[in-house]
Amino acid sequence: MTLDLILDVLFRLAIAIAGITGAFMFFGSKAPWLRKCHLIMGASAVILCVATFIVQYT
Repeated sequence: MTLDLILDVLFRLAIAIAGITGAFMFFGSKAPWLRKCHLIMGASAVILCVATFIVQYT
């Protein structure tokens, strides 16, 4: 596996987890760990997006 493929898979996983936790929060879950997980996955997705861009286009 190449680095860009690994970064792409991790990026997609972070987006999926952020979407799932966001849906749980939308439907009324008030668990504090869920909010933290959502924020961490969102931040991870942004970082992985930038890293993927740098690896693929430089």
